[in-house]
Amino acid sequence: MTVRVVLAAVLAGVVLLVAAQLILPGIAAQRIRDRVDPYGHVRSVQVGALPAIEMLWGQMDSLNVKTGPLRMPVAETANLLSGARGINDLNLASSQADLTSLGLTGSGLLLREVTLRKRGAQLEGQATLLESDLRAALPAGFDIQPVGSGGGAVQVRASGALFGAQASIEGVVGALDGKLVVQPTGIPFGSLATLTLFSDPRIFIQGVAATPRSDGYRLVIQARAV
Repeated sequence: MTVRVVLAAVLAGVVLLVAAQLILPGIAAQRIRDRVDPYGHVRSVQVGALPAIEMLWGQMDSLNVKTGPLRMPVAETANLLSGARGINDLNLASSQADLTSLGLTGSGLLLREVTLRKRGAQLEGQATLLESDLRAALPAGFDIQPVGSGGGAVQVRASGALFGAQASIEGVVGALDGKLVVQPTGIPFGSLATLTLFSDPRIFIQGVAATPRSDGYRLVIQARAV
């Protein structure tokens, strides 16, 4: 009788694991669609977990997501990344993303050919920023141009009307204490005018880079999930 009980328990365990392997990835994929769909159309979701039962504890070996155009606040991207803490290998690709809280005119900053990779706690995001999209995100008569990149930072030149007169100032976009900031350079007490572009205690920004293209720039940002 004891042997039969043990065999029945083992068989039940095997059946449970097989059922979990068949069912849980589909449930996880649907949850991811439900989470992202409010911000744009999800084209495909691929979930990898072996054994799949680890998903019950929020763990996942891999996740690949492809979407159409997205429109979301920058804070929500941090929320999504925080929810992916248990995913070891994450790949997300989107045709474009409109980050609604980064634009200076209320229209948002439009990024194209967006990719996001997560390997363990390490994050890397890439996107193309067209010059026309950058101008659309700035107030009329104001201009920002990247003029160099290196050492985890991007040198920029901003020009426009300041106190009724045209003025030009240079600055650096980079990481400061885990935040993404822009600091004026070449002026006294420029550090006092530091402007924070992104800050979230769950995402530690490590550096940024910009490579010129014929129609804009290819941006790269390195970060770590905390």
